[in-house]
Amino acid sequence: ITRIQLEQDTGRTLEGGGSKAHLAPEGVTLVDLNRAGVGVMEIVSEPDIETPEQAGAYVETLQSLLRHIGTSDGNMEEGS
Repeated sequence: ITRIQLEQDTGRTLEGGGSKAHLAPEGVTLVDLNRAGVGVMEIVSEPDIETPEQAGAYVETLQSLLRHIGTSDGNMEEGS
């Protein structure tokens, strides 16, 4: 791990039309503030991982560490 950045999630925009046509018509932009203000931890590491096995081990170790110290429930599939 090179550094950890703590930020607040911001809103995001969803452009209508194309693949997002089910959300908004062409020419319409929606603003999603659902997660605005939620704390976000961004972990930056160096490109030391060379195999899928190393990547899996890194993520599992990181997930375990974050759960142990109580900074995350580690449910990455749910975005938390």
